[in-house]
Amino acid sequence: MFEKIYGNELQKKIISSMIEKDRLVHSIILTGDKGLGKFTFAKEIAKQVAYANNLNKNIQNCVDINIIDGNLCGSIVINNIRDIKSKINIAPHEGIKKIQIIANCEKMTVAAQNAILKSLEEPSQSTIFILTTSNICKLLSTIKSRAIVINMSELSEPEAIKILSSRASINQISNITLFVKIFGGNIGLVESLLNNISEDSDLIKNCENFLFSIASGNRYKIMDILSQYQNSTSLSSFLEIFKIYFEKILKTHLTKKNLDDLLINHLSENFSFLEKYIYISDLINKTIKYIDFNVNFNLLVTWLNSNLIK
Repeated sequence: MFEKIYGNELQKKIISSMIEKDRLVHSIILTGDKGLGKFTFAKEIAKQVAYANNLNKNIQNCVDINIIDGNLCGSIVINNIRDIKSKINIAPHEGIKKIQIIANCEKMTVAAQNAILKSLEEPSQSTIFILTTSNICKLLSTIKSRAIVINMSELSEPEAIKILSSRASINQISNITLFVKIFGGNIGLVESLLNNISEDSDLIKNCENFLFSIASGNRYKIMDILSQYQNSTSLSSFLEIFKIYFEKILKTHLTKKNLDDLLINHLSENFSFLEKYIYISDLINKTIKYIDFNVNFNLLVTWLNSNLIK
């Protein structure tokens, strides 16, 4: 069961046991960083529950599985929840149960979360809710308390390198070990970067130069790097990647490990005191939040530049 899901053996064992014993809870939240396979896991759970005898069935043709993706909607609002409720009130047509997947559920407005709450409090016996999120803190505590929360994990570096190498193209092979060292065993994230290597060939160098520019107090260079990202979406993507990169550098430094494998340039004196840059992660989180709130792009870039150096 769940052969398509890499790693996460304990998580798979928990869900498999529930399904085999017909004791699967009515609400599941799969949480973890982007790229860990939450959505893939959600779809596999849905097929195991609704179509156990036909697992090869294309999920797009599964009338008893309904999917709404917060990233595609931009925001999940009350009307989306009303549509969900109208569908879950209909008995299963082909399968054993109806499954409602809400991917990137942190995109639900507070009003939408309150609207779905009653369905979670008084679940239909024939319906299972599976929610996925990379930011569980945005969910109401009442929603979290009515579901079993499954934390998805990264693979070990050797596992990630082995899996990625088995399905990578020849021109990607040389980058796999470096990317896994920096971004860890998040194979979804690493594979995404590898697949866009022509566009992101300077990504690692940009991350490194961005960090060096902050450490050296070079606001001109910081703005030069930020100016390469012309809209909120591309800037948000870069900042999310840089945050992972920075936290990896910081963790490596704090555990007294050798940073040479993670940095292209030689270390400078500024990196003797990496601890003083801990504020960067919170600042980036705040910037991404402002992007979600559609704050003026140019003002936001200027504000970020002014706050990156302390």
